[in-house]
Amino acid sequence: MPPRVRANQLKMAIGGVKGLPADRRDRFYELLGDDTRREIRDAGLLAWIDASYQTRVARVVHDVLGEEGARLFWRDHLLDAFDRPLMRPLRTGAITLWGATPAALMRRAPQAWKLITRDCGSPRFDSETSSRGTVLFTELPEPYRREPSVLGMWSGMLRACVESMQATGTIEEKNELADGRAAFVVDWR
Repeated sequence: MPPRVRANQLKMAIGGVKGLPADRRDRFYELLGDDTRREIRDAGLLAWIDASYQTRVARVVHDVLGEEGARLFWRDHLLDAFDRPLMRPLRTGAITLWGATPAALMRRAPQAWKLITRDCGSPRFDSETSSRGTVLFTELPEPYRREPSVLGMWSGMLRACVESMQATGTIEEKNELADGRAAFVVDWR
């Protein structure tokens, strides 16, 4: 089976694009293409679709918004997802088990990734101190290895983990996509 993602994650991302200024929204739709939009739109909410759609959406978001704009877009995407039925229980459970800290949410990264992907690699969280940890993705399949804009996607989502706990922090990206890995060192206060 090819690597797959839940369609609802991409539907939410495209929904987030609707809030962009008209020129950027129109550019996003143009670059994404009608066929890709139709495939995502026609898929059921919990349907599995090829992971290349996720990497394509990440690329187009990056191309339209730039590096920092893409990180902010993906931050907002996950902050919104935390209030939706698929992700809300993971967030609530993490806080209940480990407290209202960024580390609690990042510890849930493997469960969240398994919930929304199939055969798309394995993330893990290694806590280094009470305010520092590393999220490491391994065994990333080809669609992710070819697309560096996924680093900004994941970095923005990790920023959401930090900021949703009323913390501030930094995220250092380590691009090893060619080897099927990506690492993010996250510090917060």
